[in-house]
Amino acid sequence: YNQIEDPETVIRVLSEKLELPEEDVRRRVEKRSVREKIKSNVDKELADEIRAMNLAGVMIDEDYKRYYPYSTLASHVLGFTGSDNQGIVGLEVYYDDLLMGENGSINTVTNARGIEVENMAERRVEGTAGQNLVTSIDINIQQYITQKALEVLEKKQAKRVCIIVMNPQNGEIYALADVPEYNLNEPFTLNYETDETVTQDMWNQMWRNYCISDTYEPGSTFKLATMLTLLDDADMSPQTAYDTHNGDPVTVGPAKNIRDSHRGDHVIDFRRAVASSSNVYFAKAIWDRYGSTGRKQEYSDFLHKELHLGQTVGLERLGERKPSVTTDWKVPDPGVMLVKMSYGYRVRLAPIQMITFYNAIANGGKMISPVLVRELRRGDRVEE
Repeated sequence: YNQIEDPETVIRVLSEKLELPEEDVRRRVEKRSVREKIKSNVDKELADEIRAMNLAGVMIDEDYKRYYPYSTLASHVLGFTGSDNQGIVGLEVYYDDLLMGENGSINTVTNARGIEVENMAERRVEGTAGQNLVTSIDINIQQYITQKALEVLEKKQAKRVCIIVMNPQNGEIYALADVPEYNLNEPFTLNYETDETVTQDMWNQMWRNYCISDTYEPGSTFKLATMLTLLDDADMSPQTAYDTHNGDPVTVGPAKNIRDSHRGDHVIDFRRAVASSSNVYFAKAIWDRYGSTGRKQEYSDFLHKELHLGQTVGLERLGERKPSVTTDWKVPDPGVMLVKMSYGYRVRLAPIQMITFYNAIANGGKMISPVLVRELRRGDRVEE
């Protein structure tokens, strides 16, 4: 404040150049304080232009700004930083403390009015660079599946499409596409056109990683869990056969209108049921062993304790949502729920939880948590 010689010029210039309301700039310029921040993250060209005007009392501080060279690629995984370079979502906020490092400082001598005394020594304390984060994402695979996801998005006129590529041996995520993506360098610009007033909820929905933070009814892909449950039951053999009624709707226990999506043989065994993904077969098998015998709890216990379904996979800090696989059978129509669960309905899991389950099967039964970060290592900041 004490260094400003022409406050009206300062207010006018800063208001025009920085595109800020004049009353906001005036309030800061006329405030009797040692330092007032007017605006952060100003483009270098504009900052240099203001600096060249030599406005007394106006100082330009330089800082680092995160830049994302691939723009939208893997945006829901990486996340972004805010105006103060602090992580907002994704890996940026998960590892913010490690990436941030420690700020440095410049200590100078000033007089009682807060004006620096010329020709006096200054003391600099250098900042400490944060750690470098190396993800498991393979850029080529990520680009490929993102392209494929966008093709499906357009062809099916879907709202979102998720694709995950994971190594079953070590859990590394080689690619995770959740389209439509958003521009990490302009994270507050919506990735769709709207006439509505932009709200925080719109941003949150755009930034949300649906592969991790949202659950869905997996449908037939859940039949693998039912298959393992049945095989673990001593009374179930691969030769067990059921009449699937050639695709016609049937009643199984209290559940009505159960049908297969295709027509084929009436009576099929376990192997044929797996190959044809028969809803009727799995519904009848589960009902006979766990519904009509009152053993519903054994079914859900096996899903939870042996297959680890119903549990998160360790990405809670990235917003992982807890799956819903019932262990409480005190619900309306518990028999219907049991039958529906057998072929993947009345259960909800996130895509990352389903692929972790499938990778455990591919890995010989050993479940490994997903890995998105390969290593953290020290490194100096690179200056341009």
